[in-house]
Amino acid sequence: MNFYSIRDLCSETKNICEKVRHNREVVITNNGKPSVLMLDISEDNFEEIIRSIR
Repeated sequence: MNFYSIRDLCSETKNICEKVRHNREVVITNNGKPSVLMLDISEDNFEEIIRSIR
């Protein structure tokens, strides 16, 4: 699992989105603490993933 800061997300959005596609998930940190989880999803599994998360 890869970790990136919010600052990284702002300056490298496209690169981080590509990492999500290849690695399936990325964690975004805020002040060094996990804050956001980005997941690779598709139209086919969108509803299933949302239900699993909820």
